[in-house]
Amino acid sequence: MSNNITPKDLKKLNSKKGIIQFLLDDNITISKVLRNLNYESRLKSLQEELIKLQHWAEANKEKIVIVFEGRDAAGKGGLLEGLQNI
Repeated sequence: MSNNITPKDLKKLNSKKGIIQFLLDDNITISKVLRNLNYESRLKSLQEELIKLQHWAEANKEKIVIVFEGRDAAGKGGLLEGLQNI
């Protein structure tokens, strides 16, 4: 990531999450905070799409198969628990 911070980046950094990350981690850089904030934003968007898919499947009485790939202890179990709670 370049050293130039855009107004959009500055707005993200000036968020509650951005400020908390700076205060809690002595070794954090602006680029790390921006990566984390961008990741969380993308994750939220994908979670919203998954919820839409779940509602569609329920409304249309369809079934969906989702395959989770990853190493042991990679967080798949926690993800599955979260999906069950939605």
